Amino acid sequence: MLLGGRSYRTFSGFWPGMANHPDASPTNREFSRRYNLVEKVAVSNDLTLENVLVQYQVEYMS
Repeated sequence: MLLGGRSYRTFSGFWPGMANHPDASPTNREFSRRYNLVEKVAVSNDLTLENVLVQYQVEYMS
């Protein structure tokens, strides 16, 4: 999935957790599952690897 930096931050703040969210629609849960499986490429002038790793730790390690 190819995303800009802002879209990447927005998507990564929302979609990963929807896979098991009880209030999410079946469509959103399925999209979330697929989103979590695909490789993401973010094109950005201000997004750094450190930002991505911090976001990853918040989403997947907590």
